[in-house]
Amino acid sequence: MNKHIALFIDDNPTNNYLIQLTIEFDKLPIDAQTLEGGEEALDYLKNCSRSIGTVSFPKFIFLDINMPRMNGFEFLKQYEDMFLHKFPATKIFLMTSSIRESDKEKAHSFKSVHGFFCKPFTAEIFEQALAIVNNNSAAA
Repeated sequence: MNKHIALFIDDNPTNNYLIQLTIEFDKLPIDAQTLEGGEEALDYLKNCSRSIGTVSFPKFIFLDINMPRMNGFEFLKQYEDMFLHKFPATKIFLMTSSIRESDKEKAHSFKSVHGFFCKPFTAEIFEQALAIVNNNSAAA
């Protein structure tokens, strides 16, 4: 089974650890990288975009909204400016504990956002994200 390359961006190390445990426990076909901040993630993605063949650009990005220094929306703005045109197949899914409708509305104003999920990350969330990616691929 092919593994899907995914980037998880969450400032909480416990959440990142639980993501890794979920992937291992449920034997999800994910090759995951977890990072704790938007700036770090943008640097990682820059390296991925420069070194195609060595490190592949993620197919999925799961992004926390509420983070210090650079929140999820600030990350999305920079991501879309730098990478959306080069990697349009990459889908971003917001993972948050926020239940504010304004966050959902703002999230869907970004072209790269394809879903809004409540934490914690689960196998069911991955299956939903994979279905969204596969449906978009089939329509393209």
